[in-house]
Amino acid sequence: MATFNSMLVTNGGKLIYAKAMQGKSVVFNRVSFGSGTPESQSAAEALTQLVATAMDGAIESIDTTTTAGVAIVTVSVNNATLDYPVGIKEIGLFCKDPDTGASVMYAYCFSPSDIDVIPSNQNGVVTWKMRLQLAISNVSAGEAVPQTALVSFAPEVRATAADGVTAYVSQIVANGKYLAKNSLVTVMYDITGVLTNMENAETGLSSLTVSLPHAATANCTVCGRMSVTPATGETPILVDVTGEIATGSTNISIDYFGVTNGNFALLLTATYSI
Repeated sequence: MATFNSMLVTNGGKLIYAKAMQGKSVVFNRVSFGSGTPESQSAAEALTQLVATAMDGAIESIDTTTTAGVAIVTVSVNNATLDYPVGIKEIGLFCKDPDTGASVMYAYCFSPSDIDVIPSNQNGVVTWKMRLQLAISNVSAGEAVPQTALVSFAPEVRATAADGVTAYVSQIVANGKYLAKNSLVTVMYDITGVLTNMENAETGLSSLTVSLPHAATANCTVCGRMSVTPATGETPILVDVTGEIATGSTNISIDYFGVTNGNFALLLTATYSI
């Protein structure tokens, strides 16, 4: 389970809070879940949308009876529309500006390092719930907002340029406990990076190592194509990529001739078999 920071009131939310303190009614009408991470606490407070929105959920209830000036908002999201798992690292709660009616992200929380996973719907519908505690009064829930399908969820990609380049990819299938037995999970990767001093002087062969997530008990087969553009500006070369990553491993090596320094763009499909 991911450990989320306490809900913070965004800069836009602080204006809404001031209006609520004046007795104006504030309506919460949307909750969104995402896969991004803000650069800092101050950057989080300045957000008007999530860093990387994945999907919307539902506001189930708002309780203002427990403590004066505090609202307990129960939100939920389910996997009914998900064909593959989705990672969640951030949550945003939205309301209507009581004066303009504009949508404002009032409160936001995020997990600095961990990730929660909403599984695919292969084995049935599961609902994921959270109770969010907010400092605000004069609030209510708007009309029920139906949960929407997945907007987008791309793996977090980080490529490094160094001798013996490795492109590291962080994605939600990294832990097998989220994947049911006898299931297949297919993930698309779009990886880019810089190649430096790649050629082996003896063989003339370059080899790029790509490190993908692996489920603890899963084999992974990969196929795709890599485009390599020489630093000298020559015509790019295309390299077909196929192979298998064995259980317990993470790496696949892509061998090619012709480019020592330059850039690469790799489109890869990885299928995890549990």
